[in-house]
Amino acid sequence: MNESEIDTARVDEAVLALMYLTLHDADEPSGTARSWKTFDWQTLDRLHAQELIEDPVGKANPYS
Repeated sequence: MNESEIDTARVDEAVLALMYLTLHDADEPSGTARSWKTFDWQTLDRLHAQELIEDPVGKANPYS
């Protein structure tokens, strides 16, 4: 399978679902929570561009 055959919308949806399943440290007043974010950085960037997650770039991101 080459890159042009990958349905990035489905990948994004799956990663968003996995992030939901790994939510922790929820802060009710602010409406924020933390999630395990060891996912493909390109996918996280797309989710951030769609404003579905906060900025995923941090100290652990080797591509930042």
